[in-house]
Amino acid sequence: ASTICVGGSHRIGAVNDSLGFTYSWTSSDSSFKSSLAHPLVHPTITTTYTVTESNSNSGCSATNSVVVTVVPLPGANAGVASTICVGGSAVIGAANDSLGAYSWTSSPGSFTSTLSNPTVHPRVTTTYRLTESNGNSGCSATDSVVVTVVPVPAAKAGAASTICAGDNH
Repeated sequence: ASTICVGGSHRIGAVNDSLGFTYSWTSSDSSFKSSLAHPLVHPTITTTYTVTESNSNSGCSATNSVVVTVVPLPGANAGVASTICVGGSAVIGAANDSLGAYSWTSSPGSFTSTLSNPTVHPRVTTTYRLTESNGNSGCSATDSVVVTVVPVPAAKAGAASTICAGDNH
């Protein structure tokens, strides 16, 4: 039995093809057939592969099966893009997945974190990249989010002035 991540592949069967032997592979969902000794498979769901190996010299044959288990990728979620003022902060990411391990990096900058949804304080517009790994399966997925930083308005009220009562300045 072997375990792969969704989107992965796995080579099944004999390492070396023997002279005089033929191979007939099928899958439990009937979507796969091969005559190779060790074909590469790309299942999208857990699948049982069965091979019949025949010796053309003796007429003998044997059958065996292998299960390739397909596990889902983690649901890496870097969150939604946001805009903050210079000096502000943003929370990125999503709720913690108990099976996940988190690794954040940024560009530009040297931000790193292992939290599922850290608070960031960028000084310039920054892209944050999340890699979430599942320790049980070894599968990982990535996502990214941009935090746009805009300047704080000047809010100029003008110079102070003194006026007399009744003036229209």
